[in-house]
Amino acid sequence: MHAKNNRGFTLVEVITVLCVAGILAAMATPFFSKIRPNARLRAAAMDLHSNMQKMRIQAIRTRKSTAVIFEDGKYTTCFDYDESSKTCTGNEKETLFEDYGSVTYGKGGATGGVDGESIPSAFKSFSDYDGTSLVFDKTGLCNCGSVYLENKYQDNAFAITALSSGIVRNFQWRGGSEWN
Repeated sequence: MHAKNNRGFTLVEVITVLCVAGILAAMATPFFSKIRPNARLRAAAMDLHSNMQKMRIQAIRTRKSTAVIFEDGKYTTCFDYDESSKTCTGNEKETLFEDYGSVTYGKGGATGGVDGESIPSAFKSFSDYDGTSLVFDKTGLCNCGSVYLENKYQDNAFAITALSSGIVRNFQWRGGSEWN
């Protein structure tokens, strides 16, 4: 008698495993498509927060004013900012929100701003000449204000807020009326 060789999988077993894997992948796709915009929003907010902190440190280190200038769909970090002419006189770096996919200025579904303030219609407001620039002086102090970012579903938003002391804070809105 010959012993039967039972090594490997049968075709039916392989097809069954592939079908189960396909069904699980189909069920997981909506979850991952929903989580990606939130991850991109978080990355954009954290990068903006880091760049704002970087400008504060640069101002203190070089004893020169620095700025973060907010424009439609982007912001620019300015390593040497002339406050009298309101121009960037040194190195600058532009960051586009489209690089993060579905991130734009916005408040999500939030009805009020951080600390009960009203949210400006442009979703960015700083106590300066035109309301669109965060300027750190040579001591690290700045004009205060907030920038609001949202994802494409408008169900999640971040507020990146600069206090006049130069401290930069993040707040997240995930529904309801509270920023955490």
